[in-house]
Amino acid sequence: MGIACCSILSGGGTRLKILEAAAYGKAIVSTTVGAEGLELRDGIEIVIRVGAPALARACVELLGDPARCEALGV
Repeated sequence: MGIACCSILSGGGTRLKILEAAAYGKAIVSTTVGAEGLELRDGIEIVIRVGAPALARACVELLGDPARCEALGV
C-alpha cells in the first residue's frame, strides 16, 4: 500500500509524478493545480483537493483505508 501525493499549489507543466504513479497502480492525491490538464476523475482515479490542509487530510484518510487505496490504484 502507498499513495502518491502531488502537492503543487502553483505553476504549470506536465505532471509526470501523477502519470508515473497511475502507471504503477498507486492511489493518487493531488491539489487541483497538480492535476490540471489530466483527464482523471476525482474520487474514481484520483483524489483532488483544494489547498494544503484538505490535501493532507485526504492523504491521512487514504493511508487509513487500504481498500480505498487499492480501488483508486486500479
